[in-house]
Amino acid sequence: MKTYSCFVIAIALLAIPCLQGCAPEGPAEGTVTGTITYKGSPLPLDPQPRIFFQSEGGEGGVANLDADGKYTMENLRHADYKVYFKPDYPFPPVPNPKELDIPEKYMSTETSGITFTLDESNAVFDFDITD
Repeated sequence: MKTYSCFVIAIALLAIPCLQGCAPEGPAEGTVTGTITYKGSPLPLDPQPRIFFQSEGGEGGVANLDADGKYTMENLRHADYKVYFKPDYPFPPVPNPKELDIPEKYMSTETSGITFTLDESNAVFDFDITD
């Protein structure tokens, strides 16, 4: 009886890693890279500009723009996104923080009018902000 119990335990322990491989995959994700400009030029880095992607479900991501306006956002789920821009506000908050030198409409999902669909593993999203 003792040998039979040890055999059952050994089989169960060997089966656990196999069962973990059978778990359903999570939602598809991808990487988005791109360049954001304002009237053809990169945004100034003071304050630090950030790009935000927000889906209908409230999921999304954020990335800082570099001196050339380039960004990379990884592990973003495949979805339709609204895109907007905000500065990286200091913490703790300061009175009268600097704002980005772009039209205010681009600083909200409700008014930016910019959309993007991520439906592949690696995608490029470039955008030139205009008035």
